[in-house]
Amino acid sequence: MKILIKNGLVFDEKNDFVKKDILLDDGIIIKIDNEIKENRCEIIDASESYVLPGLIDTNCRICEPGYEYNEGAKRSYLSA
Repeated sequence: MKILIKNGLVFDEKNDFVKKDILLDDGIIIKIDNEIKENRCEIIDASESYVLPGLIDTNCRICEPGYEYNEGAKRSYLSA
């Protein structure tokens, strides 16, 4: 399934955020350009939103006190 993310703010090679469209096919980025026109795809309007593929939450909490039995680091990493 193709997904087109329109007008997202993408971090570029000049260390700046620029407005771009991103086209994905089955979860894989196949094109990044200033304006992409694609039929038969889901369109997501990302205006004024940052699009940061691969960014991870470095502030996640695992093994909350009292619930250590419920999850561990390995299980948490696999679920991410």
